[in-house]
Amino acid sequence: MDEYRTDDDGEPRGTAGPPILRQIDSFGLTDIIVVVTRYFGGTKLGTGGLIRAYGSAARLVLTDASIEESVRSVSVGLTFAYEHTAAVNSVLSRFNAVTVKSAYGESTNLTVSLPAQMQGDFVKEIEDATSGQIAIILQN
Repeated sequence: MDEYRTDDDGEPRGTAGPPILRQIDSFGLTDIIVVVTRYFGGTKLGTGGLIRAYGSAARLVLTDASIEESVRSVSVGLTFAYEHTAAVNSVLSRFNAVTVKSAYGESTNLTVSLPAQMQGDFVKEIEDATSGQIAIILQN
């Protein structure tokens, strides 16, 4: 769900927040805040000038910003018989899942981390690969 908020903070309606948001959208960014501060210098810009000034300021800072991609991950607990190790490892490899914790005894217990958007497909594939002979605990 996309959630966003803009504020013109005393500027004429739609002249500050929306132009900044348009720049954020044009860069394809989420989970970000951009603040542009304007000090009045005695020149009246008018609404068109304000829109250009705020949009331009946001574009300049976003162009120079160091942007890092962040992927939300989830942890999944797996318990399975030793005989399913090869099948489980194959699925883990296809999903680039990272083993966070492991314990070996009568059965194998793993806690793995993977991107949240892959969780549903991962669960389905790991159940198929083990013919449903696996206990799965979704931890996040």
